[in-house]
Amino acid sequence: MKRTKIELDDVASFPNLVDAAAKAARGKRGRAEVIRFFEDFYGHINELRENIWRGHIPCGPLKAFKIFDPKERLIHAPCFKDRVSHHAVINFIGPVLDRAMVDSTFACREGKGVHAAARQVQKNIRRFPWHVKIDIESYFDSIDHDLMLGALKKRIKGDGILGLIQKMVSSYSVSQGRGLPIGALPSQYFANYYLDSLDRLIMEEVGARAHVRYMDDILWWSDSRNDAKSTLDRVKWHVENRLGLAIKKSSIQINKSSRGVSYCGFRILPGKIKLSIRKQRRYRILRKKWETAYESGGIDGETLQAAWASVYGITTEADSRSWRKEQLRRRPPPDC
Repeated sequence: MKRTKIELDDVASFPNLVDAAAKAARGKRGRAEVIRFFEDFYGHINELRENIWRGHIPCGPLKAFKIFDPKERLIHAPCFKDRVSHHAVINFIGPVLDRAMVDSTFACREGKGVHAAARQVQKNIRRFPWHVKIDIESYFDSIDHDLMLGALKKRIKGDGILGLIQKMVSSYSVSQGRGLPIGALPSQYFANYYLDSLDRLIMEEVGARAHVRYMDDILWWSDSRNDAKSTLDRVKWHVENRLGLAIKKSSIQINKSSRGVSYCGFRILPGKIKLSIRKQRRYRILRKKWETAYESGGIDGETLQAAWASVYGITTEADSRSWRKEQLRRRPPPDC
């Protein structure tokens, strides 16, 4: 297994940090901490360069808050300086991990994403008669730091960069040596790669006919119910004994592909991709939120138009035209 060497000088280079700052600020230019950073841009960039050269990643306080869409989650968002540092590191680590993963993994990857995953799931349920679906219990909170660092060391070399990675990982834990913060950029990439060995087990060893994974939501296909049950036993053993995780019992499904499957917010059938109940609810809530804000004078027409475009994006990839027309009939949009 060939490893890629990453030099701290490259991570700390001025062009890389400028690019990292631009990525970290995307969509957040109006926030106070971002404004302060750019008011003394060169001073902060030089400070970050010095920190990286010394093998130090600033670990400021994480801002904790809950989100409830699509389900309740506790988010830990790093401060802006930390986000710049994270982007600087991921600019080099991300492509290495991307090249290492199987093609049927869809989270945190250029040209992939939720919609591509849904399309691939539909292709697979048209081709193979049985599927197995699982997800991992408390996934981010359960990731073992030592096992994760061991996996990363198989792909990346360089004492400096590995030291930075270790400091980023050890700066947060839910229990002793376990857990990654949902909301930090490195967590997304590291958590996505953590299950690479499981992808390869499913694709290369247990005889699955096809496979799709979006973070810890995992689907694979078999030719019969018995084959599906057999592969699930192997997968359970690997998840528990090699990765130190547990499969969420309520998530386990073995079913005929012709009956369809719910995945990534869609109800996917051989001939149609429908919006899940969760996505329908989200569409209605957001439409009401933005239209109410417009009617009360809180936003202007241009802002409402942009909001409508983002709300419409929820329905893309689904065969939802008739459903959207019915929603517009029930709640006509305001004139703007």
